[in-house]
Amino acid sequence: MGDLVESRRPYFKVVLDKRRLNKENKYPVKLRVTFNRKRCYYSVGLRDLEEATWDKMNSYLKNKNVRLTQDERDFIEIVVPAKEAKAVSVGEGITPFLFEKFKDAYFTAAGDKRDVFNSMEGYIRVLNNEERYGTESSYQCALNSLKEFHGNSTLDILEIDKSWLTRYENWMIAKSKSKTTVGIYLRSLRTIMNEARECGIITQENYPFGKSRQKYSIPTGRNIKKALRKDDVRRIMNFECSEENFQGQARDYWMFSFLANGLNMKDLIALKYENVQGDRLFYRRKKSQNTKAVGREIKVTLRPEARAIIEKRGQTNRAPGNYIFPILNSSLSEVEVFKISLGFTKKVNKYMKLIGEELDLPLKLTTYVARHSFASIMKKTQSTEKIQEMLGHESPKTTQGYIDSTVDEDYDHAYDSLL
Repeated sequence: MGDLVESRRPYFKVVLDKRRLNKENKYPVKLRVTFNRKRCYYSVGLRDLEEATWDKMNSYLKNKNVRLTQDERDFIEIVVPAKEAKAVSVGEGITPFLFEKFKDAYFTAAGDKRDVFNSMEGYIRVLNNEERYGTESSYQCALNSLKEFHGNSTLDILEIDKSWLTRYENWMIAKSKSKTTVGIYLRSLRTIMNEARECGIITQENYPFGKSRQKYSIPTGRNIKKALRKDDVRRIMNFECSEENFQGQARDYWMFSFLANGLNMKDLIALKYENVQGDRLFYRRKKSQNTKAVGREIKVTLRPEARAIIEKRGQTNRAPGNYIFPILNSSLSEVEVFKISLGFTKKVNKYMKLIGEELDLPLKLTTYVARHSFASIMKKTQSTEKIQEMLGHESPKTTQGYIDSTVDEDYDHAYDSLL
């Protein structure tokens, strides 16, 4: 066991307590609280596990190719973080921190777990502490939607059944929410209910989600075409933009995204000159940096068009630690960076929509289209595995979703000979 370091704040971690092996050759999974070189372990309703199973689950967090059952994935990705989230939430309210007060507060609050709103608020606080602002925003939107639908200040988890979920889905659709948004909000709710099931607050019989006729199945969004053909991308590149407003910048940033493997806007504004090495650009996705997975390094070969955009839009001071594009600066907090990223993406989308309308393109232009168009065009010459590497996806299933959402020109032209 490593040396315990004195700290001013408690540290909460769900661990495999290997101090005592039970008769089934399993160890208890407990909440470990560390504060001022002292550790305490608490049983928080988690099942015992074999050491090999625990190690496999944690390996999955770093490598999504590790094979787990759905139950194992839910346990390590949903239930364990939720336990840690509750501990952080309770610990924040104890000043100065005392183990005895934490224990009383943690287990006294167990009854609050039946209140869905309270549980989701605790989960949102943890996401904020982990600086996962995008996910935090998504859960907050889901919580706001649930409160508006339910109309009361509390929501007993036992009220939620197939009928309740169906009414909630229909209510969202009536308010013009897309199937994708409906699915996102319901998956957030399912996360909270998964933990309640694991803790024994609801039984499997009362758990409403599932694929059987008696259970509720979350709808999935239609895989609508989001990609452009190569000639349409060229038309965007050659479009004469006004420099009197943001139109020219929006087009150039969109094109750079397309040319740099469908680079996300949040990653684009975070690029620094140190990421450029010769004719290559190397970076890791910000999305991966906020998870326990390391995230694969993405390599981009910079075409002359991409280099021209750097020359035109990049900052003149090319010190390695400087941002390439003049959007961020080193004094900003993570919250400020998140807000700027949202505003920047919204602004680019606003002007790209207008360009798309001017060019009479077949779909609404957004930054997301740049990423899908890159995958669509690359699939003609590259394997799915290679495109997965270029996009920085952990799972080939995600990449397949991008490819499946595109239109294959060769497939279309095959029907030209029918008549």
